[in-house]
Amino acid sequence: MMKYMDSRRFVPVDSQGSSVMELNRFRNEFTHYTVKSWVIYPSVIATFPRIIDDIASVIEFLAFDSKNINWYHTDGKIEEITKYAIDSFHRAAEEISQFYYETACPIIGKGNARDFLLPRVKNDKNKKTNMHDT
Repeated sequence: MMKYMDSRRFVPVDSQGSSVMELNRFRNEFTHYTVKSWVIYPSVIATFPRIIDDIASVIEFLAFDSKNINWYHTDGKIEEITKYAIDSFHRAAEEISQFYYETACPIIGKGNARDFLLPRVKNDKNKKTNMHDT
Protein backbone atom coordinates (compact mmCIF):
# COMPACT_ATOMS: atom_id res chain seq x y z
CA MET A 1 0.00 0.00 0.00
CA MET A 2 1.39 3.37 -1.00
CA LYS A 3 -0.16 5.81 1.46
CA TYR A 4 2.31 8.67 1.00
CA MET A 5 4.78 9.88 -1.63
CA ASP A 6 7.73 8.41 0.26
CA SER A 7 5.96 5.14 1.12
CA ARG A 8 7.72 1.91 0.29
CA ARG A 9 6.07 -1.22 -1.04
CA PHE A 10 6.77 -4.51 0.72
CA VAL A 11 8.75 -6.93 -1.44
CA PRO A 12 9.10 -10.41 0.10
CA VAL A 13 12.62 -11.71 0.57
CA ASP A 14 13.56 -15.40 0.69
CA SER A 15 10.74 -17.33 2.39
CA GLN A 16 8.66 -14.32 3.54
CA GLY A 17 6.05 -14.69 0.78
CA SER A 18 5.46 -18.38 1.49
CA SER A 19 5.39 -17.68 5.25
CA VAL A 20 2.64 -15.10 4.80
CA MET A 21 0.66 -17.59 2.68
CA GLU A 22 1.17 -20.37 5.27
CA LEU A 23 0.09 -18.13 8.13
CA ASN A 24 -3.00 -17.13 6.14
CA ARG A 25 -3.77 -20.81 5.49
CA PHE A 26 -3.50 -21.62 9.22
CA ARG A 27 -5.62 -18.58 10.03
CA ASN A 28 -8.31 -19.71 7.59
CA GLU A 29 -8.28 -23.23 9.05
CA PHE A 30 -9.01 -21.85 12.52
CA THR A 31 -11.32 -19.01 11.51
CA HIS A 32 -13.48 -21.11 9.20
CA TYR A 33 -13.36 -24.14 11.45
CA THR A 34 -15.23 -27.22 10.35
CA VAL A 35 -15.47 -30.46 12.29
CA LYS A 36 -12.67 -32.69 11.08
CA SER A 37 -9.55 -34.46 12.20
CA TRP A 38 -6.45 -32.37 11.82
CA VAL A 39 -2.98 -33.71 12.33
CA ILE A 40 -0.02 -31.36 12.37
CA TYR A 41 3.05 -33.37 11.45
CA PRO A 42 6.47 -32.63 12.96
CA SER A 43 7.70 -31.45 9.56
CA VAL A 44 4.94 -28.80 9.57
CA ILE A 45 5.63 -27.80 13.16
CA ALA A 46 9.29 -27.42 12.23
CA THR A 47 8.34 -24.63 9.80
CA PHE A 48 6.76 -22.54 12.58
CA PRO A 49 9.99 -20.82 13.67
CA ARG A 50 10.65 -19.72 10.08
CA ILE A 51 7.08 -18.45 9.76
CA ILE A 52 7.31 -16.56 13.08
CA ASP A 53 10.66 -15.04 12.13
CA ASP A 54 9.49 -14.03 8.65
CA ILE A 55 6.23 -12.53 9.89
CA ALA A 56 8.11 -10.54 12.54
CA SER A 57 10.30 -9.13 9.74
CA VAL A 58 7.21 -8.22 7.71
CA ILE A 59 5.67 -6.47 10.73
CA GLU A 60 8.95 -4.63 11.31
CA PHE A 61 8.98 -3.41 7.71
CA LEU A 62 5.35 -2.31 7.82
CA ALA A 63 5.77 -0.56 11.18
CA PHE A 64 9.07 1.23 10.57
CA ASP A 65 10.29 1.05 6.97
CA SER A 66 7.16 1.36 4.83
CA LYS A 67 6.61 4.98 5.89
CA ASN A 68 2.87 4.28 6.07
CA ILE A 69 2.60 4.58 9.84
CA ASN A 70 2.92 7.91 11.59
CA TRP A 71 3.80 7.63 15.26
CA TYR A 72 2.03 10.72 16.63
CA HIS A 73 2.29 11.94 20.22
CA THR A 74 4.07 8.86 21.52
CA ASP A 75 7.38 10.31 22.75
CA GLY A 76 8.97 7.21 21.26
CA LYS A 77 7.37 4.88 23.81
CA ILE A 78 5.04 3.05 21.41
CA GLU A 79 7.84 2.61 18.88
CA GLU A 80 10.10 1.23 21.60
CA ILE A 81 7.43 -1.21 22.77
CA THR A 82 6.78 -2.26 19.17
CA LYS A 83 10.49 -2.85 18.51
CA TYR A 84 10.73 -4.86 21.73
CA ALA A 85 7.74 -7.01 20.71
CA ILE A 86 9.23 -7.65 17.27
CA ASP A 87 12.60 -8.55 18.80
CA SER A 88 10.76 -10.90 21.17
CA PHE A 89 9.19 -12.67 18.18
CA HIS A 90 12.61 -13.09 16.56
CA ARG A 91 14.11 -14.44 19.81
CA ALA A 92 11.16 -16.82 20.33
CA ALA A 93 11.57 -18.13 16.78
CA GLU A 94 15.25 -18.79 17.43
CA GLU A 95 14.54 -20.54 20.73
CA ILE A 96 11.82 -22.72 19.18
CA SER A 97 14.13 -23.54 16.28
CA GLN A 98 16.91 -24.49 18.69
CA PHE A 99 14.55 -26.59 20.81
CA TYR A 100 13.19 -28.41 17.77
CA TYR A 101 16.72 -29.09 16.55
CA GLU A 102 17.79 -30.50 19.91
CA THR A 103 14.69 -32.66 20.36
CA ALA A 104 14.31 -33.76 16.74
CA CYS A 105 17.93 -34.82 16.17
CA PRO A 106 17.60 -38.15 18.00
CA ILE A 107 14.36 -38.88 16.13
CA ILE A 108 14.89 -37.73 12.53
CA GLY A 109 18.66 -37.39 12.37
CA LYS A 110 20.94 -34.40 12.67
CA GLY A 111 21.06 -33.64 8.94
CA ASN A 112 17.28 -33.56 8.52
CA ALA A 113 16.74 -31.53 11.69
CA ARG A 114 19.37 -28.98 10.58
CA ASP A 115 17.13 -28.16 7.58
CA PHE A 116 14.57 -26.67 9.97
CA LEU A 117 16.96 -24.40 11.85
CA LEU A 118 16.72 -20.68 11.25
CA PRO A 119 19.82 -19.40 9.42
CA ARG A 120 21.12 -17.57 12.52
CA VAL A 121 20.80 -20.68 14.68
CA LYS A 122 22.19 -22.87 11.90
CA ASN A 123 25.28 -20.64 11.67
CA ASP A 124 25.75 -20.86 15.44
CA LYS A 125 25.56 -24.66 15.20
CA ASN A 126 28.18 -24.64 12.41
CA LYS A 127 30.50 -22.55 14.57
CA LYS A 128 30.10 -24.89 17.54
CA THR A 129 30.62 -27.94 15.35
CA ASN A 130 33.78 -26.44 13.88
CA MET A 131 35.17 -25.62 17.33
CA HIS A 132 34.68 -29.21 18.46
CA ASP A 133 36.23 -30.53 15.27
CA THR A 134 39.53 -28.67 15.82
